[in-house]
Amino acid sequence: MVEFFKTLAIATIPAIITGVLSFLVAHRNAISQIKIVKENNKHEIDRLMEQHKIDIDSLKEKYRLEAEEKEREHNRKLEVMQKEFEYKLGQQESEVQNELTAGVMKEAFSGLVGGMFASALNNSEVQKQMTDSITNAFKKRNGE
Repeated sequence: MVEFFKTLAIATIPAIITGVLSFLVAHRNAISQIKIVKENNKHEIDRLMEQHKIDIDSLKEKYRLEAEEKEREHNRKLEVMQKEFEYKLGQQESEVQNELTAGVMKEAFSGLVGGMFASALNNSEVQKQMTDSITNAFKKRNGE
């Protein structure tokens, strides 16, 4: 039985030593692979962060340009509205001015014509002629 244990020890001891050494080598390789992956991930994260910064800057520029365009469009609309307002105001002013001119002309003309009739009616010769004309018209009508 001692021989059995000797044979067993001869077979198992080198296998255990080989297994432990293989474990240590695999462990060292795993640690180095983990370091490599961490380094690669760090570089990838840095690259992505730089790309993200570039993307943010590009979006900021895009939105700034869009805001400027909207501001220019808004200013153009305001100018158009201002010109329309000025045009309508000018039209209203000219309409009011025309109405006032027409009213003044009407008053002046009616005052002038009315004044002429009033002064003519106040003139004694005109009154005599009108009275004679009315009297003659009634006489002709009545057959005299």
